[in-house]
Amino acid sequence: MNFDRIVQLSYLAQYTSLLDKLRVNSKTHVLDVGSGFGFLKKLVTNKEGRYVGIESDSNTINSAITLYGCDGFIYGFFPDAVPIAEYDVIVALTVLDEVPDKAKFLEGIKARLHPKHGICYLAVRNRTFFINHFKTSNTMAARSARAKMYSQDLTSTEWESLLTTAGFEICDFGKFYRPWFTGFNFFGLINLSYKLISMIIPRRYSYMLFYLIRIKK
Repeated sequence: MNFDRIVQLSYLAQYTSLLDKLRVNSKTHVLDVGSGFGFLKKLVTNKEGRYVGIESDSNTINSAITLYGCDGFIYGFFPDAVPIAEYDVIVALTVLDEVPDKAKFLEGIKARLHPKHGICYLAVRNRTFFINHFKTSNTMAARSARAKMYSQDLTSTEWESLLTTAGFEICDFGKFYRPWFTGFNFFGLINLSYKLISMIIPRRYSYMLFYLIRIKK
């Protein structure tokens, strides 16, 4: 069984639903921050929309280019590597929670979002999720630099305060779930277990949250 293909299909299924929610069509200009393997590119271009994806990991973006070609992909860090433009839709899934300077990141979003009709979909981890209670200063000190990024998580109340202070209006919010299958390995099983737990607990305690925002009028 080709597990890589199953992972790809699970992501494509979730992102198809997301693009329908965001009403992406042939007139939509989409910026994908933390574009990963570029699955959104395939779906946006299928709708004849315009796509730009930025990814900071060289191995990941090379895989995306192998899958979907180099057009539209930028290698680098947001916001500095993305030219100023007015995007109709900006998507950032599990990116903002790993950024130390969240205010700068949100200023970058605001500078690139169409001021009248632009919308941004953010998915972030929630510090109130039970597993974070085990992340003491001693355990985090022994972890890798990549793992320490997970200490940047905020609570739902803190996320909402951050977004409104940055000049955004929250149009919708809720629980965010990773695709149903992210790999037949330790991390894939962990993601599945976190999803199942989050489905039965209140939003403020769930593993991940989403926010649909626009620039405050």
